[in-house]
Amino acid sequence: MVCAQTGSGKTAAFLLPVMSALMPSGNLSTPADRTCCPRCLIIAPTRAEVFEIYNDARKFAFGTVLHVACCYGGASVMEQRQTLSPGSTILVATLGRLKHFISEGYISLREIKYLILDEADRMLGKSFEDSMKYILKHESLSAREDRHTFMFSATFPAELQLLASQHLKKDYLIIAVGGIGVANKCIIQEIIECTSIADKKERLLELLNFDMKRYEVAKGTFNQVYLYMWLLL
Repeated sequence: MVCAQTGSGKTAAFLLPVMSALMPSGNLSTPADRTCCPRCLIIAPTRAEVFEIYNDARKFAFGTVLHVACCYGGASVMEQRQTLSPGSTILVATLGRLKHFISEGYISLREIKYLILDEADRMLGKSFEDSMKYILKHESLSAREDRHTFMFSATFPAELQLLASQHLKKDYLIIAVGGIGVANKCIIQEIIECTSIADKKERLLELLNFDMKRYEVAKGTFNQVYLYMWLLL
């Protein structure tokens, strides 16, 4: 159980050791039944967080034998089924889509050696209670004594620590980096009031020191950098 401030590097803290342990672990081949059987399952509460972890994991796994996959709600089920490689070593997922694929037989938990809950305080809360019970008590998931379970969060109230301990090994450790529930002082947090969407766009470009004139092109269109900026608004 790890509690560390936002921006302190929690993602790398669990990805790198797990990847290091998985690479020499032996057979990572595709099972005969073509079911996705990851060795490491990372669960996060939102699609944005899943995608962020997935991108970091792909960078760390580049050039290795490890294959990273992800699944999340709000995207085509058919397309995600096709991209879920049976040989995926690490799977990053949101609870809803993960539960759906397990119930349909496209994902199996039988090979899980590392189970990681990111933003664990939210994952163990009331909003995800039923789905978390489905995963943690699934018949194909190995017993907690036979797998490594990690829970990472920026906050960990005492009542949730007690709940989390029910899913960890009896001799689990608690690691706290900095103050529990305290904002990271290395991150500047500032609220900027904007009066309109146009004002918001202008302020954002100012903050990024973005020169629009450099990126204007013919016929009143803009290049991909501007389009990307617009999508962020």
